[in-house]
Amino acid sequence: MPHAFDVYAFNGKNAERFQCLVCENDIYPTLLLFLKETENRKPLETLFGKLDGLLEKYQALEKYPDVANFAVYAVFLSPAAQTSLSNAKEADPAKLVKEATDRRALHQRMREWAGKVKRVVVACAVPEVVSGYKINSAAALTGLYYERLDVQENFAFADLTEANSDAIVAGVEARLQAMVAALERKKK
Repeated sequence: MPHAFDVYAFNGKNAERFQCLVCENDIYPTLLLFLKETENRKPLETLFGKLDGLLEKYQALEKYPDVANFAVYAVFLSPAAQTSLSNAKEADPAKLVKEATDRRALHQRMREWAGKVKRVVVACAVPEVVSGYKINSAAALTGLYYERLDVQENFAFADLTEANSDAIVAGVEARLQAMVAALERKKK
């Protein structure tokens, strides 16, 4: 992983505050999605539903703590996530008011997303905080699956389709199944 970064989370154990998602789940299997907001919400709702199902299935495997701590983070990247914390040099009152208004609207949309999921953690950040991740600027979704802070798989899609969603879920599930199989072999 290139570096840690702070996001503002809207659900999960650290809801409604800034946190570092990379630090929160560090060594455990994690799917980190970087997203752009789009007008067509249906494909993302479908993906989130499938990922919630995957989380429910694998987080229930208590006998395998490494697998049971699997997490999915959906980070919406938007200039509207800007705060005076990330832009301390801004002093123009009109720009600060616009920034706050845009951020409130973004936060409301993010809370709506968070309300539609059970286990996927929804967050937002300004694109600059993840510059070291080399996010594909043309992609609506860029994803990284990592274990022990080592990226195992990455993908980017200009448009999210059902086929793309299925590929993401299948790829992550294959990795989790491989982890379970490896842990089973160690027991023998």
